[in-house]
Amino acid sequence: MSSRPFTPTQPDQTAVLTPQSVESRDVNKRDGTRFTIYDVAMSDGITYGTTKRQIAESAFELIGTPAEVRYSVKVNGDFTNYYLNGITMASGDASAALQRAQDAQPQGGTANSIPQAGERLTERDKSIHRQTAAKVAAKLHVASPGSATDFWDNCRKLSEYFDTGEFPSWGVDQPQDDDIPF
Repeated sequence: MSSRPFTPTQPDQTAVLTPQSVESRDVNKRDGTRFTIYDVAMSDGITYGTTKRQIAESAFELIGTPAEVRYSVKVNGDFTNYYLNGITMASGDASAALQRAQDAQPQGGTANSIPQAGERLTERDKSIHRQTAAKVAAKLHVASPGSATDFWDNCRKLSEYFDTGEFPSWGVDQPQDDDIPF
């Protein structure tokens, strides 16, 4: 018999994630009894499992909505299991989302990832900027819902900011007031 390293379940961790889907599956134990595992796919690409129907139903109700997730991780040899221990709707409003975004900004000058004059971005950098822009635009869209056009416009402007470090040209989309008679 070979031994494998065992790591006990860690204390609960929390994250704000968006449930993508909830599926159930029946599992047979060695003693012949059956139970149901609910698999909850989240926006981070990880599927969290729970045997509690109430948690699975809460996750199902929150599909597509940011939620505060309480989970634990257990590593057993080559396997890592993610257990969903609780889920509730994420709290917050547009001002709280804006404050969190501002708090996440680097302090004291230009961010290291923003190119300096004459620097060229790699395709990897551009991909990361687009992904980050989409995540920020999604958070803003949830906090202050608007149209799909608003969402994609925010993605474009945020990506432009991450690529160049300069604020997008806000005046381009603004109507001109030259024809105002006063």
